Amino acid sequence: MFAISYPSLRYFAKRLKPSWLKGALITRSREMVDSIFFRENIQRNGDINILTLNDPCLSGIPIVFPSEAGNISWVPIELPGYFKVSLIKSGDTVYDGGAFPGDFTVAASRKVGASGKVYAFEPNAFNRAILKKTLELNKCSNVTIFPFALYNKSGTERLINEGISSKIEPDYELSRNNIASVVETITLDDFVKNYPFPAMIKLDIEGAELAVMQGAGETIRKCRPSWAIASYHIDLNGRETCEALEMRLKRNYFNVFTTYRQHLTTFAFNN
Repeated sequence: MFAISYPSLRYFAKRLKPSWLKGALITRSREMVDSIFFRENIQRNGDINILTLNDPCLSGIPIVFPSEAGNISWVPIELPGYFKVSLIKSGDTVYDGGAFPGDFTVAASRKVGASGKVYAFEPNAFNRAILKKTLELNKCSNVTIFPFALYNKSGTERLINEGISSKIEPDYELSRNNIASVVETITLDDFVKNYPFPAMIKLDIEGAELAVMQGAGETIRKCRPSWAIASYHIDLNGRETCEALEMRLKRNYFNVFTTYRQHLTTFAFNN
């Protein structure tokens, strides 16, 4: 009998994104199914949740989350994708765009070691508070959190909060299930004027990935950071971000490809 695995179903559901998938009941149901399929990776212990991944590239790196992080059962699906290509070395500076709930931040912190740095960007105030607790629980002293949204211009924009997701959409029609806030935005080119160049950049910013590229021209030209980008999102033109991202990145990188079907990730690097 032909069978489709649950991760595959979840992947296609996320990519198709019909409007009814955004409902609160559907979201909670999906999270419940996630917890059933991946509960063996998560240990509930009072006020904390301890996640241990079996993926070879992350084995031996347990991550502790505060209970306020809610259902973090999607992390075993998403996190390994960013490490399918080994882009982080000891001593590196890594940027984490869209850091909540801190899973990639913690893994990157441990991989860069005491001599490295991780800069985590999280504009959603509620998510940022949880991120801070996650980093404290995991004793990540080499991480700095910034309240900015990486974007194609520095200034302010409207951030739409939909459950665990936050996205910049100035013209988005609000509903009773969505909350809007005004947040600071910054381009990578402006940020690196005051901070070290990144060796690697991870992005998971709900469709704004191409906008970040538009504000990163000088950063790319000067230091050629490697990239690992969640690219299953739909951009403002209705296209999958992976297609346009690959076209943009191929101007400056020899190795550009999209992989990891559970959580499409686009990589770019020159070494």
